[in-house]
Amino acid sequence: MDQTGGIEYMDKHSTRRDGSRLSLLLALAASLAVGCNSLRLPAIDPTGSRIFSPSPIATTPLGPCAARRADSPSRPAFTHPTAKPSCNGPDCQSGSPAAHHVPKPPSKFASATKNLGKSGEIILTPSRILAPVGSEVVVMAGICGHDGYFVINQPLEWMLAGNSAGHIVEVGGNEHPTINNLISPTSKKFDGEYAWGRTALKPKILTRGTPTPVDDIDVQKGQHYITLSSPSEGTSYITAVAPKAEAWDKRRASTVIHWIDALWAIPAPSRATSGQPYTLNTQISRASDGTGVSDWKIRYDIVGGVAAEFVPTGAKTAVVTSTAQGQAPIQIRQTDGQNVAGATQIKVEVIRPEMFGQRELAVESGLTSVVWSAPALTVRAIGPKSAGIDQPFNYRLEVTNPGDQPSRNVIVRTKDLANDVQFISSEPKPSQYGNQFQWDLGDLAPGGVPQIIDIQLKSSKRGQNELCFEVSSDTDQLRTEACATTLIAAPCIGLEVEGPTTAEVGASVVFNLQVVNQCDEALSNIRLQVQYDEGLAATGLANPIIADIGSLQAGERRSTQLLFNVVTAGTRCFNLSVTADGQHTAAARRCVEASQVTEPNLRVEASFVPTTAVVGQRVLTRTIVTNTGNAPLDNISVLNQFSPSLAIRQATGPNNNLSRSYIGNDFAFSILRLEPNAQQILEIEFESLQPDGNAFNKAVVTTPINVNTTQTANLRIEPNTGIPNLGAAPAPQPIPQFGAGLAVDVSTLTTPIRIGAQTRAFQVVVNNNQDVPVQNVKVTLLVPPGLRFISLEDSLSLLPVAGQSADGTQIYLQTRAEMRPRESLTFGVTVVGDQPGQPILEARVESANTAATRDSDSVGVIQ
Repeated sequence: MDQTGGIEYMDKHSTRRDGSRLSLLLALAASLAVGCNSLRLPAIDPTGSRIFSPSPIATTPLGPCAARRADSPSRPAFTHPTAKPSCNGPDCQSGSPAAHHVPKPPSKFASATKNLGKSGEIILTPSRILAPVGSEVVVMAGICGHDGYFVINQPLEWMLAGNSAGHIVEVGGNEHPTINNLISPTSKKFDGEYAWGRTALKPKILTRGTPTPVDDIDVQKGQHYITLSSPSEGTSYITAVAPKAEAWDKRRASTVIHWIDALWAIPAPSRATSGQPYTLNTQISRASDGTGVSDWKIRYDIVGGVAAEFVPTGAKTAVVTSTAQGQAPIQIRQTDGQNVAGATQIKVEVIRPEMFGQRELAVESGLTSVVWSAPALTVRAIGPKSAGIDQPFNYRLEVTNPGDQPSRNVIVRTKDLANDVQFISSEPKPSQYGNQFQWDLGDLAPGGVPQIIDIQLKSSKRGQNELCFEVSSDTDQLRTEACATTLIAAPCIGLEVEGPTTAEVGASVVFNLQVVNQCDEALSNIRLQVQYDEGLAATGLANPIIADIGSLQAGERRSTQLLFNVVTAGTRCFNLSVTADGQHTAAARRCVEASQVTEPNLRVEASFVPTTAVVGQRVLTRTIVTNTGNAPLDNISVLNQFSPSLAIRQATGPNNNLSRSYIGNDFAFSILRLEPNAQQILEIEFESLQPDGNAFNKAVVTTPINVNTTQTANLRIEPNTGIPNLGAAPAPQPIPQFGAGLAVDVSTLTTPIRIGAQTRAFQVVVNNNQDVPVQNVKVTLLVPPGLRFISLEDSLSLLPVAGQSADGTQIYLQTRAEMRPRESLTFGVTVVGDQPGQPILEARVESANTAATRDSDSVGVIQ
């Protein structure tokens, strides 16, 4: 039939016709048989939104009636719609989009100009495309009408050549208005090689089923589409035929899809360290199994940003062929001498080698970047706008690293410091090399707080003084500087004071004064006044001191001296002021730190209470150490050497200022610090072991500054006859017995204890019950599972822990060289419970001349 589309065409696969259109044809034939004068048919709707226009719009058929009604003009069956989509635009033009997608138009359903092609020509897009296997490619076609727009509702046939790879997946359908929903779809896929359909009545968006609109495709009004896919490499040859096209030479168009088993990823934007090479890598792999693809070319071009080059050639362009692993790496670095922070832009092209009889083809071109991280240095010099001649003034330097990498080995130097500028001090202190001063700041963190250098200077020359400071890092090849200007102005009267800054109470100090006329004319009626505080005394002079100097010619100096006696300690100051006619003034203030003469000394008193005892009786010896000097004494050692007839039972406990220890068989206290007029009382409780007419305790006191003394206390020990002592001595106390020989007793101090809490839970007492000493006493603690040893506490024996087993179940105390007759060692054991239960702590004691003995006790452990 003609292009009115009144009857559906029959394709080579179909054996039926559209029923509704056939009925219309039969009705038309019957009407023509009756006669033309009474025949009026509904007019076809030119908008395409329905089949017929509403009544009373009608049409008169041409044909046999044309000869009978000469007064009726000829009219076409329908006119073209007034607003068809253009077939001149990105969707109509052929091209080579990227292998994995069809490019999206600039905007949805944008108005386009008319097509410049021939009427009736099929516009097929894309004309050739490279796609990865397994992907789905959309191919769209439209037929250009007489007015240059796509024609709607036109039939199209799609054919895939028999020797092609892949198959047709989907055929686009006609979008019907609601009134035409009863009409069956006019698109159909017969198999993977053949399909047909009609161009769209309205636009449509292919979303591909993803949430992002980036991959959406706009199908315009008057276009039709199919999608194809291939599971293997090869080429698909697709032909679209428009059977209703005007001319056979324009009704057919073809496209080619090259399916390749390759996926690629160009380098993502990255960061690199300035001055160091960085590797860019493009990965090409097979879509089917992920293995690498070799022999593809990757072209890298530096197109902008911070200056850089490729290694090792130094070129701006490099071509790399992919390896068997699909890697195409290239190294990039910054140009020598231009190591700065910033970004370098690189264009990356992926070039497919020759295949399918085609030459090399750039299948993707993209941009990436390398952001270079680099350190930087800035320095800011802040100083006064003006200062007096020979008067101190301060400069502050602020050094910062505004980069994003550490600046290493940063150094600040004075630059071209004039001879008349004198360095006084700075914080931090510098190193001096001739007339140049240098501060080593080390590494500066990026973006950190400024490093501050406070400098005090003075100048002996009038005029503008420009002071410059340089900051550099030779490691990072960074260097910058900052300068500031200070005007040195001199008053007409100059006052110079020289003298000591420290003194001792009772000494005399002398200050030299100079009054200078710094003007160009004479000064008259010059008067000097000195006001001093109570810690100084000027013999025979009032306070303040007033002296008339008279006149000074230009540049003339007058010198004098001030003599003070230092009366009291502390900071002692005096103020000077000088005046002259013409309202000329000058002032100064000086101070001296006065200190008392150091005279360290101490006194020691030692005594026994009582001075007579019987065997078994406990007695107390008291040693009082007093600082009788005018300065603190540090690290005072009090060594107690006592008779073998005595055994220590208790002693003054340790604290933050006092510690104690055994030194051989002697017992020592160590006093950390003793202030002037302060005293420390040290007490030891002895047990009388045997009769001794001259038992003693000698306290030997020493200090690091050789302030030493010794004091001895004596005790008479008489036999214990069992008769109550009628003297001042108290009755002897009972001695605990643990059995014969060397004995040990373990007792629980706290129970139960909680899991995880450190608790002094046990006390261990080791006793020599013999009348002879024992040597090489070894104490071992056996700690059961569920209990952890922490430390020994309040140990009069002061036996430190010498070691422990790998599993922590055996704690070895340091071997005691000797235990005296009847001597006891007592210490607490701090533990931590790890699990509930009733663990048992055991102590084992042995010596060189006694058999091993042991004792144990348990403690409850709860949650």
